[in-house]
Amino acid sequence: MEIKRNPTPREVFVLIRICNVRTDPEIAILVDPWQLHVDGLLSLTSESQYKATFNRLPPAIYIQGNEVVGTSRKSSSKTDVLGISPGNLNYSQTNVQNDLEYSYNELQFREIRLLRLFPGTGDEPLEGKILHTNLDSAGPYSAISYVWGVPLRPYKLGTAEGMFLLTASLNSALKQIRDEETAILVWADAICINQTDGYEKAIQIRLMQDIFRRATQVIAWIGNESDGSDIVMRTLLQIRTLVMRPAVWPKSLPRVPFTWTGNIPSLTDNIWEDIVKFFERDWFRRVWVIQELVLASRVRVICGTWDLSWGDIFIALETCLKRISTQPLSHLPLRHFITSTNPAYALGTTRRMLRNVKLSRDFCLLNLLEKFAHTDATQEHDKLFALLGISLDAADEVFNPDYSSTLETVVRRYANEFVLRGNAMELLYKSGASKSYDFCSWIPKWTGREHRKTISTWHGARGRFCTSGTTAPQTRSLPNSPNKLEVIGVRFDSISRLCPTTTNEKDIISVVNILYGMIDKACVKGYPTGEQAKDLKLKVPIGNALTPCSDDMAPFDIDIIQVQEGNKVFNWAKGFSPIGSVQDLVNFLHKPQDNRQEGWKYWTTAATFAQRLSNGRFCITKRGYVGMVPYEAKIGDEICLFHGGAVPFVLRKGSLQGSQNRLIGESYIHGVMYGEALLFDGISETKFILV
Repeated sequence: MEIKRNPTPREVFVLIRICNVRTDPEIAILVDPWQLHVDGLLSLTSESQYKATFNRLPPAIYIQGNEVVGTSRKSSSKTDVLGISPGNLNYSQTNVQNDLEYSYNELQFREIRLLRLFPGTGDEPLEGKILHTNLDSAGPYSAISYVWGVPLRPYKLGTAEGMFLLTASLNSALKQIRDEETAILVWADAICINQTDGYEKAIQIRLMQDIFRRATQVIAWIGNESDGSDIVMRTLLQIRTLVMRPAVWPKSLPRVPFTWTGNIPSLTDNIWEDIVKFFERDWFRRVWVIQELVLASRVRVICGTWDLSWGDIFIALETCLKRISTQPLSHLPLRHFITSTNPAYALGTTRRMLRNVKLSRDFCLLNLLEKFAHTDATQEHDKLFALLGISLDAADEVFNPDYSSTLETVVRRYANEFVLRGNAMELLYKSGASKSYDFCSWIPKWTGREHRKTISTWHGARGRFCTSGTTAPQTRSLPNSPNKLEVIGVRFDSISRLCPTTTNEKDIISVVNILYGMIDKACVKGYPTGEQAKDLKLKVPIGNALTPCSDDMAPFDIDIIQVQEGNKVFNWAKGFSPIGSVQDLVNFLHKPQDNRQEGWKYWTTAATFAQRLSNGRFCITKRGYVGMVPYEAKIGDEICLFHGGAVPFVLRKGSLQGSQNRLIGESYIHGVMYGEALLFDGISETKFILV
């Protein structure tokens, strides 16, 4: 690094700190760290090496891109320091003559770029050549599936036409897959798509389903070896081998320890922690990976120096899940394993269904947006566009990738099309105060990371909820105001009292104990349905569930209603007993194990029901009903049913919007979940305008 300086001092020492690597990378250059230490701005400790901690903000020069963007405060030193940007740092060497950045040429109809990756080994520089070819006559090539990672691009790929700046992830992937003697053809999105050209990106995204489907193989680069991943890959291969039951055990694969049972390691083996870390890697949660994996004819999974087929990994994962699913629901480490591997399981089942031509509603775009809500993307738009390639119903122009429009514009365009197709109720079930965008209460936040859960699929003692009876949905986007949704329904009640706390703040048992007091007060003059307080205390916390339910134990791709106990109604009273004191808890823990398991099923179901209602609050309505409403509900909010809807909804009138309402979310009102509210006195059909 060159430093401009006055004749004195002759040397300047600087400390370089890289900041904000995951958002807007910048470099802070701090002059004379030893003087900072003397001034009390920097603390140093020695534990085999120096470690530094800033006590308060010292003088620094901040650099982004190729420009100095500011200083934290003026330095008293007269030294003139010139910084450099990450793009100018010489992290790698290349034999290619052209050190200018590669300039893309325009692609023709159905044309793609391929990288001819020249041979090399180890830390030898990456070199290659960019080729243009028609996708339909491209010939054999490999496509890379990887995680972009932090936006810093300190590594280089040299070509005669110019260099490409690479992220650490892509640099590692290319060095790992290149051949030592022969050039190979590779497609990698960061290289083969001009990422600065939104128009080209939109066209290439529509081609990506064919790019990955036509590839000879897809190479899934999981990352470098870390957290025992080499042992994990070996263990997964051992599990797969046990399932195959070969006549002769592979010589290169160590035999499994005698402690293994059911083709998997002992459930107390430390290897499970490393397996969890492996499946928690970013690759399994990257939204673009979905179509890259699902559409590929052959997938190689590379992690460090290990190279396995996706099929072997997925069969090993399924084997683990089948064995673990037989264990008690209260076993927390096993629950953590299931939730951590859900993204990988969702990928595998989706790939299997598509390859087996089991096409169904699961491959409709609206369902895919929900199924893969947990995924990550570099840009929010990507969460909407990355699933188009595997969607059965997304060929219409309205869904075309559009990076030139704002996210709100694209989201509203998608939502209005779904309403036009008759999917308005599906939107409403997954929307509300905590599940929607700030700009619209009736559109689910498709670009968020949280799964938008619903009680519309909950099975009560009388079957699935049907609050609106046999009425048909009546919804439309207003012609002159497409940002508003008109819904026909009935306003039948309002919230008069709310539980002061929720499962956001306390455990489910504590919250239910508060509910018991509310029920006692609500039943002083009798409950509207004639039920006794003791029955309400049993039924309301679990939504009068038919059988036990635990969403945490269900893969993302399964719309699990309840964990079925055969096909019969579960006897909740058998193992349940209220826990209102420490002594009650002690008595519960002294029960036989079978009875404790029955009790935990109750509390797990209650917690699951509350989570589906956004960690909802118990409430009492003006008509005297008890139920649960979203966390954000307030006293005075109206409870309505929409024609064709499975559950009641909570609405809030806008202070300056006249008849317009904001959707707060779904609700459970005990005693009106099967059409009873339609028979109430004093109700009439209403047009609701949701904004």
